[in-house]
Order: sequence, then C-alpha cells, then structure tokens
Amino acid sequence: MDRFVVSLSLVAAVGLGALAPASAQAAPPPVVSLTATVPAAAVPAATATGTVSVRLLRSSGTTLGLPGATVRLVGAWPFERDATTDSTGALTFADVPVGTRYWVSVTPPPTAGHGRRTPVMTTDLTVRAGASTAVDVTLPVGGTLGGRLVGPWPSPPAGLTVEVYGNRTGTSLSSVTDAEGRYFFSGMPTDLYTATVVAAPGAVPTVWRQDVEAETATTPASHVAAAPRYVHTTYDLQVVVDEPDPVNAPGPDLDGAVVTITDTVTGAVMTQALDATSSPRKVAQFIVPSGRYTVGVETASHQRWWWAGQYVPVPLVRSAAEAVPVSVTYGADQSTDVFLAPQSSTP
Repeated sequence: MDRFVVSLSLVAAVGLGALAPASAQAAPPPVVSLTATVPAAAVPAATATGTVSVRLLRSSGTTLGLPGATVRLVGAWPFERDATTDSTGALTFADVPVGTRYWVSVTPPPTAGHGRRTPVMTTDLTVRAGASTAVDVTLPVGGTLGGRLVGPWPSPPAGLTVEVYGNRTGTSLSSVTDAEGRYFFSGMPTDLYTATVVAAPGAVPTVWRQDVEAETATTPASHVAAAPRYVHTTYDLQVVVDEPDPVNAPGPDLDGAVVTITDTVTGAVMTQALDATSSPRKVAQFIVPSGRYTVGVETASHQRWWWAGQYVPVPLVRSAAEAVPVSVTYGADQSTDVFLAPQSSTP
C-alpha cells in the first residue's frame, strides 16, 4: 500500500511528500513538524516609561546649584519617589511610567540666616514614553518673620510654641520662643499668615495676622519684625476692627490703625497698633483691671471713631464725648469683645 511522508507547519504548509513506488520498502512513520506562534495579544507588553529631569533655578532665571534639596515625584498611588539634587541643583528620575499625571515638590535643605529658600510644588506633569520631561523649579529666597512675646510674668515667656499657617498656600510652620521670648521663621512663601500662640493648656490663644513675601525676579524677600504680642491665659478686652464692605460702604484703610482704650475713672490710656496686613479683620487684645473703658480707633488717615454701644442705631461716633464705655471684668472666663467697623471717612 502506498504511504505518504507529511511535514506540517502552523506557520506555512510545506506540502505533501513524493509518492513512493509499490516495490519500495516500508516507509517510516509520518513525520510532523509543528512550529507554534503565540498571538501578539497574549504577550504582556513592557510598561512604557520616560524620564523626568528636575533643575533648580533662582528667581532671576539662572541655574541654582543647590545640592541636598529633597525632590519628591508623586503619581497615581502608590507611585512615589524621593531623591536629592546634586552639586548642580539637578537630578533625574528614570523609568517613570506613562499614562498618569505627576506632581513634583522640592524642599530645600535647612540653611542658616536669611538665605533659606521656600518649598515649591508643581502640578499636572505629563511623562512621555521614551522621552525626557524637563521640569524647571524656581526656588526663591523666602521671607522671614520674627517678633517677641511679652506677658504678665516676671520673666519673658520662653519655651512657648508660635505656630503660623499660610491662608493661601497652606504652609504650616512652628517656632519656640527663646529665653527672651523671641521667635523666628525663615524660608516663608508669599502669603498672609495667621499666627497663634497659647500661654498654657486651655488658655485663650493670642492670634494675629501678618503678610510675608518671598523674593521675586525684581524684589527682595521681606524681613518682617512683628510688633510685640502680649500673651495671657485670658484676655479681658478684645477689640475686633473690620474693614467695611468696599462695594457698599467704602471705608478708611485700617493698615497701621491704632486702637485706644481709656479708663473712665483713672484716665489711664492703653494703645495697640493693628497689623499692617491685607486681612480685612484685625484684632487688638488688652489685659486691664476691672472697670469701664471707652474704646476708639484712629485710622491711618487720622480719622477717629469711638464705640457707642453694640445695640444702638449708630454703633460708632466721631466724638469721644459721645462714646459709650464698656464694662470689663479682669480675669473673667471669657473676654469682653468690642466690634468696630468704620463706615466711611466722613461722619
């Protein structure tokens, strides 16, 4: 009987072997050659990656050779990498997966004096496959804020923690007062900061606001020396001064305004300058003996207003003779609050 020798391939058909003559010896069994090719979809593709190169710059746009700055690259969870800049102020992240958004944060190394630079964060960074994404991060010299705390104790309030919070950037910093009651912050981004200090657990906090500016390409960083702040377990009299609605009732500029309280019996006078900040609400806090006090404010344009009672039709008057005193109890559980909002530069 005739037999066939068959060679099969899954890639290409080789064909049929020649027909053997009847008189030939028995042929060997059919030989089958199989060459399998796995579909491309079944092979896991390598994750596409790129690189991210970070370079630090000064506010002027020139290269900042700052070694030791911590750079963090964060993408879709759980991707997060940290590295430090070299002597040229640069570094490169390799094998960064594509297909997600990244952000880069830079935290400068701590340095002494006014040369400390601000932390910076960039967002919405895209990485391209097989390419290098360049990220230039401007690291300006930050502003500084320093001041001194005073209190009713024989010695300065040392060892108290002053905390500041940036109302726009969310920057949070803390400083502990030294033996003279002084505190100091540096490397602060441009912001309006709310400062808080508590004299003792459960005490009423002392709160104030202060503008601080980091350097720009054309302006140096601000070095703010804040006015002394009185800290106490409670405040007997707190005067809140509000800038009026600039649309409905334009009012005087309160930056640098001075609050004055006068004891109606002894004639003793205490004053406190308001912070020169962009905040529309400013606070003056007083520790005073029990008694009755008239409360007034003089704006930067030398317009004077006096409190005339919280529940009267005209809460502010322009004459000290018309002022209505407020009663204050020293050491009360809660301070007595007076609210002033000058409405215009004319009575």
